[in-house]
Amino acid sequence: MLKVRWIILFLIAGVTITFHSCISFRMSSKEIDQFFFSKDLTATQHSFRKDFRELHYVKAGDPNGPLVLFLHGSPGSLSAFIHFLADSVLRKESLLITADRPGFGSSNFGNGEPSLKAQAESMKPILEKYKANRPIVLVGHSLAGALIVYMAVKYQDFVDGLTFVAG
Repeated sequence: MLKVRWIILFLIAGVTITFHSCISFRMSSKEIDQFFFSKDLTATQHSFRKDFRELHYVKAGDPNGPLVLFLHGSPGSLSAFIHFLADSVLRKESLLITADRPGFGSSNFGNGEPSLKAQAESMKPILEKYKANRPIVLVGHSLAGALIVYMAVKYQDFVDGLTFVAG
């Protein structure tokens, strides 16, 4: 009986830690603005609607450079890659976007989208908006590694390269 209690206590602690981690991955719009303000850098936050979802992303860097689109894993949010948008070399050479996948961050948080197809369709408007005869490289962390492969196959006219981070 004592062993069962320890297992239950361990499971409760694990769920609590996991839940806290999921929540702490999110940055509010104000926190994002403060992050860039504290570094004396410019970045802009954007939202768009796709079907019933409101999707959120942050953009920084050279508006004429190749696009690097960062997509986070699960759990996560666009804040997983926010430090890359502050990197002076990357900002000088590329247009950088980090986006909240559907159901994460400020993109209908808590209303996750299990389908890679639907997630890819949700991100496609970013590709369409910023293609403008420039190369596009997708960076996917964890589960987003599978998502960027799907996007590269489905949207071959948009995607020029892939980078996997612990995919």
